Amino acid sequence: MDFRITAYQREVLEKGDVKTLNLVFGEEEYLIRTLVDKLREKFGNNLKVLWGDEISTEDLLVEASESSLFSSSTTRSVVIMHFDDLVRRSRRKKRALEELVSTLKRVRSTKIFAVVVGKLSQEDLSKEPYRTFAAQGDLIRADRLPQKKVREIVKRKLEREAGGIDEDALDLILEICGSDLTVLRQEVEKLIVFSEGRRITRDMVSKVCAPWEGGTAFDLLDAVFSRDVERILKDLRSLERSGIPGVQILAFITSQVLKIYTLALSVERGGDPDKVLNRIGVKHSFARTKMKSYLKTVSSRDLETLINRLYSIDRAVKVFFARPEGLIEDLLITFALR
Repeated sequence: MDFRITAYQREVLEKGDVKTLNLVFGEEEYLIRTLVDKLREKFGNNLKVLWGDEISTEDLLVEASESSLFSSSTTRSVVIMHFDDLVRRSRRKKRALEELVSTLKRVRSTKIFAVVVGKLSQEDLSKEPYRTFAAQGDLIRADRLPQKKVREIVKRKLEREAGGIDEDALDLILEICGSDLTVLRQEVEKLIVFSEGRRITRDMVSKVCAPWEGGTAFDLLDAVFSRDVERILKDLRSLERSGIPGVQILAFITSQVLKIYTLALSVERGGDPDKVLNRIGVKHSFARTKMKSYLKTVSSRDLETLINRLYSIDRAVKVFFARPEGLIEDLLITFALR
């Protein structure tokens, strides 16, 4: 069946009717991460996270065939992040693709969640191995929420957990965060704590969310793409002194690099940069000008490498409890010196 990701959590995951094959795809990474967190809650130690750029079909078969950690009667789940990387490698050889499809069809008890962060068209879904998911399992779509819907969600949350929010304040926080739900959620939570039950005004948003609007977080991004090591170190220290957690800095950098990567890839393919910026929710004229200027110093391949490294840091933080600050600093300096 075909589900939107929130409906899947409510109608399938909570009821326990999970199919063997599940394909999760879409551009809204925050919703995907939320689903993975729900899977961790449901399967606990019987959930294994793999990465499509690191595993082979043989690795997948082994993981899908293993029994649960505590009992053979306990359900086991495998999440394959960036499954499309594995698919791309498999498509280079016909036999490799056939083996991947055969492996998926042989899975019996393990619940497979293949994750693709990005769009998959109907044509994509009609080709293997995605066709097998469509035929035998569930398709779970993480589509971007319309801006009107995001606005309603934020407004309802602040009415419920704070004293409400003025319309011009709501306009400002949506402009600051754009369509990035990860950053938006963090900023809304900060506003709730800061307001102490009072109605949120534009002035409150300016004070609480300033680092994301035009402060050192964007200065840091500009330093990275200007390849200015001295400024990178200075801005990182400034963010740390401001009390912004490393995980929040990591989330911000990742979200912005993903936008720049989308822009770079589309422009390299002949796309109109202004239309792309509209689509990814970059409205502010200064931010649009800056993002266009970054394309002079980096290619989509450079950005893809950076994104993979950022995800490696994210995994190290969440799985191995590594401190993100030092990892972020090493990555940004290495990138700037290339």
